[in-house]
Amino acid sequence: MLLESSKHVGVNTATLTIVGAQVSDQGRYAVTVANAAGSVTSDGALLTVYPPAPVITQPPQSQTVSLGDPVSFEVVATATEPVSYRWFRDETVLADGGRFSGTGTARLQIAAVEAEDAGDYRVSIEDAGGSVISTAARLTIRPPGAPLLSQPTVQGGMVRFMVSGAAGQTCEIQHSGNLREWQPLTEIPLGATPVEVTDPLGPGPRFYRAVVR
Repeated sequence: MLLESSKHVGVNTATLTIVGAQVSDQGRYAVTVANAAGSVTSDGALLTVYPPAPVITQPPQSQTVSLGDPVSFEVVATATEPVSYRWFRDETVLADGGRFSGTGTARLQIAAVEAEDAGDYRVSIEDAGGSVISTAARLTIRPPGAPLLSQPTVQGGMVRFMVSGAAGQTCEIQHSGNLREWQPLTEIPLGATPVEVTDPLGPGPRFYRAVVR
């Protein structure tokens, strides 16, 4: 028997309202109507509550790695168990085996990337409420000997990052606000240890790249 509450409204009337129905509310509902002559109970009406479709809160992120490096892509989503995951590279469905693992989980792992692994990676997530597919995360394979830029940080009003690469190389660090027009920032020789590059923090986005000279 239901009791009047903020969730169940109208339990003693001809109209029952369930506020904010949840999966736990599903089942058969019947009503008993009574007067001085007697009472009668209705047939049960089945209420089915479907959970919401998955919602991706953190899509997989693009990465640049060298040949032979391990790499992983991870997605964070809210979903109702049981949940299934399916990873794609471009239009190809991936399966566990060889250097691939976790193709049916939230975290895809590639043990040692090969040139053919470059491409766009997406994940499809499905539960009882529906399915959703993530935005693409691009895997770029860095050519052998290409310079590597660390993730920039901001300290004291300056953008700072480290550049490493093959000793003896000279590279020009360039910056851009739109990934189309690139301007030189500085030119540095590479050695056995990473070299720090700094740039005054300015308005708007700023992207960096290294070009070997």
